[in-house]
Amino acid sequence: MPEKFLVIQTAFIGDVVLATALVESLHKAYPDARIDFLLRKGAEGLLNGHPYLHELLVWDKKKNKLPNLWKLLHRVRRNRYDKVINVQRYAATGLITACSGARETIGFDKNPFSFFFTTKVKHVFSGDIKKAGRDFSPQDESSAGRGEAYAGQAARPKEKGVQEPPGGYLSPSDIAEHPGSPESADDSVKKQLIVRETAIKTVEMENALRESGGESAPVHEIERNNALIHHFTHRQACKPALYPTAKDDSAVAQYKINPYITISPASVWFTKQYPAQKWADFMNRVPAVYTLYLLGGREDAGLAEEIREKTLHPSLVNLCGKLDFLQSAALMRDALMNYTNDSAPMHFASAVNAPVTAVYCSTIPAFGYGPLSDKHFIVEKKEPLYCRPCGLHGYRACPQGHFRCAADIRDEQLLETIGLNS
Repeated sequence: MPEKFLVIQTAFIGDVVLATALVESLHKAYPDARIDFLLRKGAEGLLNGHPYLHELLVWDKKKNKLPNLWKLLHRVRRNRYDKVINVQRYAATGLITACSGARETIGFDKNPFSFFFTTKVKHVFSGDIKKAGRDFSPQDESSAGRGEAYAGQAARPKEKGVQEPPGGYLSPSDIAEHPGSPESADDSVKKQLIVRETAIKTVEMENALRESGGESAPVHEIERNNALIHHFTHRQACKPALYPTAKDDSAVAQYKINPYITISPASVWFTKQYPAQKWADFMNRVPAVYTLYLLGGREDAGLAEEIREKTLHPSLVNLCGKLDFLQSAALMRDALMNYTNDSAPMHFASAVNAPVTAVYCSTIPAFGYGPLSDKHFIVEKKEPLYCRPCGLHGYRACPQGHFRCAADIRDEQLLETIGLNS
């Protein structure tokens, strides 16, 4: 009887796209296997018509979250899987995995229910930390700077040798009274900022270096996830893949008549989103022979319209909210270039092996979520910046108030990826 596998990834759409690399690997090793995928409601459109998937199990996390979780758990148990593979580190999916009744339950050691898993894999998040960010010394004030400190989201450092400054650390309200970089605050506030940032950064860097074993190469998310299955498949991770249908291709054929470029300008996080004016400045320098398509969801239409109003390009079309996930991927596949932030559309491009230029503002590629297309480019601020990266995810405002990680990127950097730099 063919093997029955369940892959669990209920996070956001970009995470689901990256998890499809596991589907590729499982199918390659077990071409006759039944492979199911459990994901959150709203992301299922990514996997419609997927040739290697048998069934999609959809968890509605916004409405009746817990009752739906229990229904889902019963459904998983009824399916009697041979292996359940959970790529998440959160309790809800850990519970489903542990109670699935599968012969083998596989997940990361950081999942709260991992002690119930039959196979537990160490989650190594950090890669080459020294190259990913900066060599960091507690005595080096010039390299201090961590966004979590300003956002009030980082835990107080408890490591040995890290002391809290007199009067404690600053609260978010304290920080709000002193916007900008530490150099703009008065001496006492500046001193506390540097001590707090230095302590947090030092602890994080030390922990990450210990976790990664020191000078190791950056680990991509698909490699982290592949560690869950390589003991019964292959050590080499497959790339993620999406499968737009003939219907999807037909829906976007009208947009492919002339040479075109797509731009996906939005991100959930402000500090991961290249500014509207910067996008417009870049577009104004793209030759009129190219049609420019703005891609995104309905919620991005306002941003796209703002960009449209700022640009002078004569062939700019706002498609935000007009294409679904797979239609967007189908359009990206044949573009001259696809410009994205460090966000889900970058993974769409990777999953159809479309050329992509990823613009990195507050985050860095060495976090392990970079583009995987054969033809890909990274655009980021070239000079070191004391506060970058300011966190694994983004923030709703620049913690330092200057957003230089985006502001200092030059139009020429984006133009170079399509052979235009003058």
